[in-house]
Amino acid sequence: MTKVVRATLRAVRLIKNDKKYALEFMKGPYLDLGNERERFTERAYDAAVQGYLLSGVVDEKLQREMIAEAAQRIKPAQPVTPERVFDFSFARKAGEALR
Repeated sequence: MTKVVRATLRAVRLIKNDKKYALEFMKGPYLDLGNERERFTERAYDAAVQGYLLSGVVDEKLQREMIAEAAQRIKPAQPVTPERVFDFSFARKAGEALR
């Protein structure tokens, strides 16, 4: 599991640190968005990169939004905290190994 998380963290760092590479990768040879290809790819990148933190941890605001969305569907009796849902110990451990 740690190896998978470490590889994912490397990919996230590459995406955040090299926007040009990430945009070219996202477009790929098969993406057909017509004449607005550049604009759509740029918008998708900007939206995606906001959710990635270099530490491998999901932003607390996003965590709470995800929990609220799920709570609307399952209607838990008690409020659920991010600590009960998310465990980033693997990401923290893998992130330390990359430094």
